[in-house]
Amino acid sequence: MTVGGHRARVPVREMRFREYGVEATTDLSAVVVVGTGRPRASLLWISLPETGKKLWPDVNILIDSLRVG
Repeated sequence: MTVGGHRARVPVREMRFREYGVEATTDLSAVVVVGTGRPRASLLWISLPETGKKLWPDVNILIDSLRVG
């Protein structure tokens, strides 16, 4: 995919876990890695627990709104 005209990779995973005292048992995790033409790529890590599952579709909106400066 591209972000702001630059090549990008976006691996997305659902991670399941059980932790005493934690309500959520699944996290949605996405990493956006953008080649900026500079020596180092830009990176954005997004992690949302299932307790905020209604926000999971907004990850696409967030990624679409990224701009490379």
